[in-house]
Amino acid sequence: MKCFGNHGERNGTCGSLADWFGLGELPADDRVRQLLDYALELAVQFMSFNASIRFVKHPLVCEACVERNERGEPTIMTTPAFMAMIMRRFGEWAVVGIFLHELAHIALGHLDQGEPRTSIESMGRESAADAWALKATIRGRGNVNPFIAFLGTTGSGGGSHPPGRMRAELALEFARREIARLLLRRSLAV
Repeated sequence: MKCFGNHGERNGTCGSLADWFGLGELPADDRVRQLLDYALELAVQFMSFNASIRFVKHPLVCEACVERNERGEPTIMTTPAFMAMIMRRFGEWAVVGIFLHELAHIALGHLDQGEPRTSIESMGRESAADAWALKATIRGRGNVNPFIAFLGTTGSGGGSHPPGRMRAELALEFARREIARLLLRRSLAV
């Protein structure tokens, strides 16, 4: 078994991200920062992500979002209570997926395209960011299931994001196709 993120195998598995980072009893805010760093490492290693970002814990702006700060730098903002709830309810891979989703908005140029003109355009961007996050997780041999489970709980649509159930179904179908594509490529290389 190969473990990614410069973390070794433990008892035949890669273990949880908390084990990899030796996070044990660290406060949730520290763990969230470590998970952001891990998501960034996956994005750089497997998706050729190349941008500097800022990370801001902000209790009022959003649960998790990305925008440019006053200096024009891409900035991921999150509510610490939201991330703690996601970690408790869905696990660390869901947090990594959320951060990868926000990094995807940067990598895909969504911050440079201005506000979406229609809800269809907005939902398309969100679906593209979900797919990018899933692809990075799969390429890094991570667990996509917690992120997909989280996506299934993300609202009823009508706003900037697709309805949760549809979003989870699209994500699951994309993950299946991506895994099948990688397995086919690996079997052809043998």
